[in-house]
Amino acid sequence: MVMLYGDSMLGRFTRPRIAALEASVEAALAADGAPYSVMVLNCAAGGWNSAHSARRGPVMARCTPAVVVLSVGMNDCVPGRLVPLDAFARNVASIRAAFIGAGLVGFLPPMVRETGHPATAPDTGAEAATSEADLPPGRRNVVLDRYRDVLRDAAGALWSLDTPGLLARRPDLEPLEEDGIHLTAQAYDMLIPELARLIAAALTSTPTGREGAS
Repeated sequence: MVMLYGDSMLGRFTRPRIAALEASVEAALAADGAPYSVMVLNCAAGGWNSAHSARRGPVMARCTPAVVVLSVGMNDCVPGRLVPLDAFARNVASIRAAFIGAGLVGFLPPMVRETGHPATAPDTGAEAATSEADLPPGRRNVVLDRYRDVLRDAAGALWSLDTPGLLARRPDLEPLEEDGIHLTAQAYDMLIPELARLIAAALTSTPTGREGAS
């Protein structure tokens, strides 16, 4: 079983998207000579930050997923509800420890649109921000980058979906909804096969230094 865990980036995997992901993972496995049936369980929720996920991790781990796809960071860097970076790193480590028997795939948060919406704004002053009090209103990419790096380090670069990089390769595609934060249907359609490739690899591999999926 593959578990989607974390915030709304995965919480917005609706039934059709889950079906598409399952089919894509099964196709990738079959192409690799491992024709297995795959079940994806969505345990992500809009509005959760890393603390919410860490607190629930030991209970969710009882489902014994083979692979956990983790999306955190977007809700941790919100001024007014900022989770300090060191606390975020501890939360991610706690989540990893809870699911120690599973393969971990990081769903890295996308870049936000910093203009045109009250939840986002220009980067002025964000580079030097060290606490919530230092941050102007709205998410900033320069701050989000730090949280994304923590998740990438926890999962490993090879096991992280580089959402910003993949979306940047498709200038013809509108990646974000009007809120400047959430992914569009077109973005999900493009990302699902790439995510499936990582999940399939995690299901069949146990790289050195990483607990693999069974």
